[in-house]
Amino acid sequence: MTKISRTRTSFAAAVLVSFGILIAGCIGGDPMNSSRRTFYDKEPIVFSTSYEALWDTAMIAVGELNWDVKYPDKENGVIKLMTSYVYNPSFGEYKRVYVEPTNEEAEKSKIKPYLRRISHYEKDSPINPLFVKENMVVKLKSISQSETEIVIDYRLRPYYDYKVGYIGHMKSSGRVEKKLLERIQELLEVEG
Repeated sequence: MTKISRTRTSFAAAVLVSFGILIAGCIGGDPMNSSRRTFYDKEPIVFSTSYEALWDTAMIAVGELNWDVKYPDKENGVIKLMTSYVYNPSFGEYKRVYVEPTNEEAEKSKIKPYLRRISHYEKDSPINPLFVKENMVVKLKSISQSETEIVIDYRLRPYYDYKVGYIGHMKSSGRVEKKLLERIQELLEVEG
């Protein structure tokens, strides 16, 4: 076999493998794009309260998430939570850690039910992530003495395995953000 023939054969094999992967992906659907309803989509929400009151209340509500705050910057209106990794070490238990889980920790993790609750992850997806990387930033902005705007940016990245790694971002379903906003509203009403 000549060098040119081997190159053509290698190219043809690469094309066939790529085509097979493309077809398999189309059959399984896209686990990260769904037509399911979104409860919150990063739109600003205005609360009828002062910046000070909303900041204090947001800090309390964020503290109830059981997620460590990386830095609160009151002057600039930013509450940034630490990057975290959520996995499932045993049935019905989800664990939030601040370093990537080891191979052994993530090996038996079944994170799909969690992803179905917090994102637009499709239940029948052939791809099985081991854990999810989460980031959240809460931004506050004073509109007037008695009105303050809040925006929550919650990002998710599923991790599949140590060969594939992370593939893109997953759209949040808005449930976590909605619950946080509802808790802020409850706390404001108690204070009010």
